[in-house]
Amino acid sequence: MTGLVWCLLTTAAALAAVAAAKLIRPHLAACRAERDRAARAHLARLRAEGELALDPEAAFLRTLAGHPELHDLTSKDRT
Repeated sequence: MTGLVWCLLTTAAALAAVAAAKLIRPHLAACRAERDRAARAHLARLRAEGELALDPEAAFLRTLAGHPELHDLTSKDRT
């Protein structure tokens, strides 16, 4: 009997995980699309202002300054 209860509980947990993944997937896709739109708009603005052509590294560092979540991309102590 205990085995049956354990099996039912693990099956329910697995189904809940699948349902949660199906619910969050559209949200993640929307976030990714918004991030990509913002990045394209930012690059277009930099190109229009001529900053990207003059000094791409400085433009990249200015972008990082405005987005702390990207700072780990340039961290030297990554493992």
